[in-house]
Amino acid sequence: NILMIPDGNGTLHNGLENYSQLTMDKIRTHAATYVATPNRQAQNNVQLFHCVMCSLTPEAHSNILAEAPNYHIAGVPCGMLLVKLLLRKAIVDTRTTSTMFRDNLSGLDSYVASVNSDVSKINQYVKLHYEGLKARGECCDDIMENLFKGYLVVLDKQFHAYMQIKKNEYDDDVNITPERLMQLALNKYEVLTTKDVWGAPSEEEQQITALSAEVKTLKDSNLKLSRSLVKPRKASSSKVTSQSSLTNPRKPKAKKSKGIPERDKWKLVPPKEGESKVKNVKGKKFHWCKWHNMWTVHDPEDTGPNGCHKRKEIEAKSNGSAAKDNESDTPNYKKAFASILQALEENE
Repeated sequence: NILMIPDGNGTLHNGLENYSQLTMDKIRTHAATYVATPNRQAQNNVQLFHCVMCSLTPEAHSNILAEAPNYHIAGVPCGMLLVKLLLRKAIVDTRTTSTMFRDNLSGLDSYVASVNSDVSKINQYVKLHYEGLKARGECCDDIMENLFKGYLVVLDKQFHAYMQIKKNEYDDDVNITPERLMQLALNKYEVLTTKDVWGAPSEEEQQITALSAEVKTLKDSNLKLSRSLVKPRKASSSKVTSQSSLTNPRKPKAKKSKGIPERDKWKLVPPKEGESKVKNVKGKKFHWCKWHNMWTVHDPEDTGPNGCHKRKEIEAKSNGSAAKDNESDTPNYKKAFASILQALEENE
C-alpha cells in the first residue's frame, strides 16, 4: 500500500488524508523502498503517477515541469511525491490555516444565512474545514456543537424541530458522529424539499395570515359602507344650498369655518395659574385636559373607560417596552384576534 507512509515515530499516515503531517523527505524515504523494485507497489506507483499527471490542466502541467526532480527518484517518477507537490502548491498550509478553519466552523451560523439555509452547502462547508483540520493532525472537539449551532438557525420550522430533537438526544449521551449528523440533516432537507414543504409557514403563521386578511376585508367593507352613508348627506346639503341661493340671489354664500367654531374658542383658553381646572358652562361641567390642551367634558384624571383616550395612547407608547415584554408569552394568534376586535371597535 503506497498511500500508507510512516512518520519519524513509525506511525503510519494516509498520504491523501493526512498530507500535512508528512514532509517530502519522509515520502521520498518510503517511496525509495519500492519504486525500483519488481513488485505490486512499484506498479501502483506508476499508475498513480500517470493518473494524477493526466488529470492536470495544461497550465498546471507547465507549472510543475521545471520541478521534475522533486517528484522523481533516481529518474523514476513517484506518484506520492507528485501528489504532495501539487497539494503544497494548491493549499496554503501555515499555522494560521488551522486557526482560520476553527474560526469558520465556530461562525457556522453566519454562513447558514449567507447560503439561504441550504443544508447541502452547509455540509460541504463543514466537511472542507473539518477534513482540513484532520489532515493537519488536529482534533476538533467542538464540531458537534458547531453543527447544532448552524442547523438550529436554519429557516424551516420542521427542520429546526427535528434538529432540536437530535440535540436533546446528543445531550442525553446518545452516541452520534459528525458524519452521521450531517447525513441525517441532509436526508431531512432532501425529504422536505422533495415534498415542496421546505420553508412553508407553520399552522400558527397561516392563522395569522388568514386573520390579517379578514381584518383588511372588514376595514374595506366598513369604509365602503361609511362612504355610501356620507354621499347622500352631501347631496342633500348641496341641494338645500342651491335652493337658498335661488331664493336669495343677493345673499353671499356662507364661508365654511375652519378649525374650532367661534362660539367654542373659549375651550382653547387655558386656566391661569392658581385657577380651578374645573368649571361649569351652561350647566355642563368641563375639565381642563392637558393631553388635548383644551377644556373637555371627560375627566383627564379618570383612568377608566370614560377617561382621556389620548392620555391612554401616550401612556401606552411610553410603556411600550413593558407591554411588549408582557405580550411575549401571548400566542401570536391571540394578538391577531385582539387586533381584529380593535379594528371593529374603531370602525363602529
